[in-house]
Amino acid sequence: MESDEGSEDEEAEVQIQADLDGYESEDDGIAEISDTELSTKDIKDLSDEDEEKDSYTSLSCKQSLPKFRAVARKLRKSPNSKAHFVELCIETECSKPHNIMRDVRTRWNSTFTQLEGIIRCEKAMWVNPPI
Repeated sequence: MESDEGSEDEEAEVQIQADLDGYESEDDGIAEISDTELSTKDIKDLSDEDEEKDSYTSLSCKQSLPKFRAVARKLRKSPNSKAHFVELCIETECSKPHNIMRDVRTRWNSTFTQLEGIIRCEKAMWVNPPI
């Protein structure tokens, strides 16, 4: 799969370079490329920066999603936990429905649905237990 991405990147770079070369040689009113315009090297540098700052693959995201899955599994498997969670949702005035859907690999939108439930019931999840 990485080889496919690598070849696509190379093809894109070749296309960009061909386009840039075309602008340099055309004489139809388009100014020659100046030092302030992007070069292929600049584009490559920007793509490297994007990978480093990608929030969807960040460590915090990788740590949070399994925790959300565990909460959803606990609420589904334990009727007592579900009842207590619903009580907390009512006390903290969370929006309905008071549930968190499971994240399933074969359902393409299930992670989004799970995150919606987490956000909707966020107040109930951050309640401090009595001392």
